[in-house]
Amino acid sequence: MPDSLFQLPHEPGAQRYRPDYLYRRCEQAVEHWLKRARRISHSRASDLPMPEVEFNLRGLNAGMAVFSGRRTSPGRIRINEDLLRRYPREMIQHTVPHEVAHLVAYALYRKTDHGEEWQSIMRYFGKPPTRCHQMQARPARQHKKYRYLCGCQEHLVGAQINARIHRGLVYTCRRCAEPLRSAA
Repeated sequence: MPDSLFQLPHEPGAQRYRPDYLYRRCEQAVEHWLKRARRISHSRASDLPMPEVEFNLRGLNAGMAVFSGRRTSPGRIRINEDLLRRYPREMIQHTVPHEVAHLVAYALYRKTDHGEEWQSIMRYFGKPPTRCHQMQARPARQHKKYRYLCGCQEHLVGAQINARIHRGLVYTCRRCAEPLRSAA
């Protein structure tokens, strides 16, 4: 796999921030949006406690709200550390309020999706109620591919098909109908 796939762009100047500074700013942002949510009139959000913030999310997701199921427990917010380091502004200004809105929607309405309740909280925050981020993220796992040949082309197969071929199962090319043979 070429190394250039892992050299993803980032916000200008992002590398100048130390991780402990970014963690602190992220936690401050969670506290800010939670205070804002507590001002929603007629709501049970006024007694919503500060959630635990973890920086252990990997893969394509920027953030994740983890619901506790108990009113007294605030739940957790998981943040993708790699994306936080490369896109600190985007993560703090958009991902954090997105995840806080999930916790607030759960506390108020027992809703965990991106429905009307969550969208109304995002609008209350003054943020667009968008589901997905536009940051370039790396998958958490890279799946190894195995090379096989037929009469007309090269085939890349996953570990499961590779193991089946080694056990004696015959796979054929859809185009030329020849059996696949190992390229190694």
